[in-house]
Amino acid sequence: MPNEIIYKEGEAVNEMHFIQEGVVELIRNQEGSETEMIGNGEHFGEMAVLTHWKSEWDAHSLVFTISAVFSRKGKKFTFILFKILDYENLKKEYPEIG
Repeated sequence: MPNEIIYKEGEAVNEMHFIQEGVVELIRNQEGSETEMIGNGEHFGEMAVLTHWKSEWDAHSLVFTISAVFSRKGKKFTFILFKILDYENLKKEYPEIG
């Protein structure tokens, strides 16, 4: 469903997302309120996945969103072709995929 939390500010993050379809809202609360919306062809999470920093943003989907994901676990990097954010809502609409 929309508003699926991808990660919260301060969490250790190990994924960089490349938005294929949809919209993600990024919110930084630490130094006042700063908001950014990103969509098709844009990306987020690069600093956290490359440097092991904690996220400086809350990130959540605003609509059904599909992203390609670059993931890091320890010294191993993995590329996941597509990750569907909002999979639970998709299963409700199309139970045959569940």
